[in-house]
Parts: sequence; structure tokens; C-alpha cells
Amino acid sequence: MDSAVTTPAPALDKPLMHYGKRTLDRIAPDMAQPDYRLLDICPLTPHIGAEIEGVDLSLPIGEDVAEEIRQALLEWKVLFFRDQHGFDPQSQLAFSALWGEPEANPFFPKGDTAGVSRLAKDAMAMGTENIWHSDHSFMAAPALGSVLGAAEGPAYPVAQQTTLSWFPNHRRNLPGALIVLGITLGVLVAAPVLTWLINHHGWRSAVAAVALVGVVWTLLWIPFGGEGPYATTSDNDSPAEAARDDGPGTGKGAGAGIAGQAQARMPYRRILATRTWIGVTIGYFSTYWVIAFALVWLPSYLREGLGYSAAASTQLLMLFWGLSGILVLGQAGLTGWMLRRGIASRWARGWVGGVLLLISGASCLALPLVPAGAVTVVLLVGSFGLSGAMGGIAATTIMELAPAHRRGGALGMMNAVVTTAGLIAPTLIGSLVDTHGAGGYEDAVLITGALLLVGGTAAVTLINPDRDARLLSV
Repeated sequence: MDSAVTTPAPALDKPLMHYGKRTLDRIAPDMAQPDYRLLDICPLTPHIGAEIEGVDLSLPIGEDVAEEIRQALLEWKVLFFRDQHGFDPQSQLAFSALWGEPEANPFFPKGDTAGVSRLAKDAMAMGTENIWHSDHSFMAAPALGSVLGAAEGPAYPVAQQTTLSWFPNHRRNLPGALIVLGITLGVLVAAPVLTWLINHHGWRSAVAAVALVGVVWTLLWIPFGGEGPYATTSDNDSPAEAARDDGPGTGKGAGAGIAGQAQARMPYRRILATRTWIGVTIGYFSTYWVIAFALVWLPSYLREGLGYSAAASTQLLMLFWGLSGILVLGQAGLTGWMLRRGIASRWARGWVGGVLLLISGASCLALPLVPAGAVTVVLLVGSFGLSGAMGGIAATTIMELAPAHRRGGALGMMNAVVTTAGLIAPTLIGSLVDTHGAGGYEDAVLITGALLLVGGTAAVTLINPDRDARLLSV
């Protein structure tokens, strides 16, 4: 047995327990107030968390800048460096070395670069982002901290942010609609193709086909992908201003400028509290509810709830998806036409999307009142086809509302809220069907209609990006 030497515990000049009011201080009382001459610090809360601007982490960092970064970490405890497009695993290791020898996490999968762990979530790997930590308190010398690099995000908001960054505000409607249509076309193309592959060649062939498509997309993205000239400028800036660069490592190029730095300081809570963001999110939530209903339960509803044959149900589904795509393109054309003629987004986007949602809601509420027939087909198209346009409207409206450096986050948070409808709708509808049989579909349609009316009302009354953008600029 190893022997251990016990030393007396040091005398305590303070009690172990704290009583009364506790005061939070960012820095120790005996420390001087830090003076940042080379960094632009943007606090996120009064006491913890700050963004640092003016540093390109993909480039070598001088000792003067490194010392200010170390001081900022001591003061704010958590630091964020946004829009670091050249930040790769090698840059991550070099940045980590500013505090000492980098230490790999022994419990998580290694990445492609030695010393860097990879946290991934996909069809083959369970997500670890909510349980990951690196305190290593069991070690004799625990780690000082962690350097995390977020390389991937939710596909839909990332696709919208990247695509729409190539267009000014009044030209974003058609590209946004095409992104929405890409989802629909993916369903229409992938479902029969993958089914055929599974039936004729087994499930592994379907997995291989999806992997091959991903590889082809990646190979195309490497030379052609990237954000456009409007990625870091407000909608009042020109592409020429977007292309201006003050030099590497300054963080003030790519159109960031003085206005861009002021916008980057805006807390997300201000954007999320605007009536436009709330109205867009409620409206898009009702649309996503309809999409989840259509993908999971609409085929069963057509057969069991309305009595259509399997062949007729398939034809109705194809009609629904096809007309939905045509409507999305039509809405994009109408909204773009209105914006080019100087009509405010409140009408061109908020009212156009809101009225479509209201018509969809009214169609849903009328469905249980009519027998199966031609009127039912019209109401089905109205119920499940008209609401899809809100997806493109939501993305373009948030792009117009949010400052350049907050667009991706504002889109992502909207998407996070909206996609909960994809979890709630199928579960609730399934519960209604299990409880009430075919009658449960009628209840589900009525609930969907009520949600669409709420979403349409929110879009019509709350969406006004011109007004809210001005309020955010104050």
C-alpha cells in the first residue's frame, strides 16, 4: 500500500458558509480595471460572457493581442469569436496553445486532427453536445478551460442564410422560395427512389445512395459554395461596401465597418422581443405543423378519415405537393413585384403570408362539414397547400429584420422554436387517432385550422420589419 503524507489544513480567515447578500464582480477587488487597446469587447450579460471582435483566429496572434484575450477570459469567463470562417482544427490547436500545452479529451472521439475531439450528431452517432464537459476534476492538474469550434449548424437556416446573402432584400423572395421547394422536391424524389432501391437492392443501397449524394454535394460546395456580398451588410448597404476589406486580422473588413460593429453588439433578446420576430415565428410554426401533419398522417387521413382509395390518396398527395410548389413560386413572384414597386414588407410579406394562412385555417375548419367530393379536394388543397409559402416569407423577413451579424442566429432560433411543431403535431394526432379512431382525424383537422388562424392573425398584425428594424437601430 502506498503511503501518503498528510499536511495540516491551512487556517481559514473566512467562514466556509456565506450568509446574506452575495455581490457578483467580474474582476477581483484588488485587480485594476482592464484596459483593452487592441480588442473590441461586446458584453453579452452584465457579469459573464462577451464577444470579441477584431481578431481573425485563422491567422497568427501576436503576444500583445494574446495577453488581452487572456485578460478578457479572466474577466468574462466565456468568450465568443463569431464569423471565423477560416477557423480549422489547426487554428484551434494554435489558439489553445495561448494558454499552455493543449490537452486532448480522453473520453470523446478523436477528430481528423490529433489533439482535437469531434462532437457530432447524425444518423450513426448520438449527440453529446448536452452532456459534454471537460472539467477533468479527477486529474491532479485539471484543464484550465476549453476551446470549442462550431463547424456545422441546422441545415435549413444555414441554407437560407447562405443563399440569401447573395441577394439584396427585394431580390430574396425567389431564392428563398427555391430553398423551400428544395425540401418538397427532396420528399417527392427521395421517397420513390429510396423505396425502389430498398425493394430491389436492400436497405444498404439506400444508405449508400444518400451517402453518395452527400459526397457529390460536398465536392460541388468546396469550389462553388460560400456566402455572398450581402452576408455582413445591412439591407441599406451596397455590395461594393460589402466587398471592402480593411486588411487581414482586423475584423473590420467584409463590410463590417462601424455600422456592422454596432449591429454586432445588439443582444439577441432585443431581436426576439420584436413583434416581427414573434409574428413570423408563430406563423411559421403553424405552417410547420401542417407540414408535419401532411408528411406523417395525411395519407392515413385521406384513406381512413375521408374514405379515399389508396390510388386516389396517392393522386391527391401528388396534387397537394405539386400545387404547393406552384403556390410558393407564385407568392415569391407577387412579393418581389410588390417590393420592387415600393410596397412595404408589412404588406408584401406579412399580409401575403398571413392571408394565405387564414385561408388555410378556414379551409381546415370547413373540411369536417362537407362530404367527400370535389369540394373536399378544393378544401384539402386550401388546407395543406396554401400555408407552405410562409416558410420562404419567414426566412426573408428575418433576414430583413436582423442586423447582419445576427441573421444566422435569429434564423436558427426561429427554426428551433418552429420545428418543435414537427414533434408535437404527429404525437398529438396519433394520440387522438388512438383514442377516437377515425374521428380523431376530425379533431386533428380542427386543431390545425385553429392554429392556422392564430398564425395568420399573428402574421397580419405583428409582422412589420421596416418598423422593427428602425427600433432596433436606436
